Amino acid sequence: MVIIKLTVTYDGDCVATYYFRVTKDQTDLDADVVHKVCNTQGSIKAKGISGSGYKYQLKQGNTVVRAWQTSVEFKNLDPGTYKLQATLPTANTQSIVTCVYEKEVTIEQITPSLQITATNPLCNGGLGSVANTVELPTIFSVYL
Repeated sequence: MVIIKLTVTYDGDCVATYYFRVTKDQTDLDADVVHKVCNTQGSIKAKGISGSGYKYQLKQGNTVVRAWQTSVEFKNLDPGTYKLQATLPTANTQSIVTCVYEKEVTIEQITPSLQITATNPLCNGGLGSVANTVELPTIFSVYL
């Protein structure tokens, strides 16, 4: 927090002093992402904003995918890159917004791979085996 002093001198040596308190906005919009796996749609859930009254919107480029809503969660989303937005409308009207916080979020398409290897018994009464391997792509992001 910083306190700023502003002194204004009018004609005739009339002086008015104003003090302002300036604080840094600590809002840190983040998101939990559920990727699309096979035919199960993805989802995005906003987090990192405390307090009530916030509204959330989802865009792809400049196109609004989901308009302002009070729920923090967006379900049934296809793979793609989205812009998650959050704002706290002013108290006097719900249509005027103050700051709009943004977070870019990507939903990936994940297709698991299943491999099964069966070994038959060599002799009557012998034992066979079944081995399976499930491979899921690893998704990671590097932020600079």
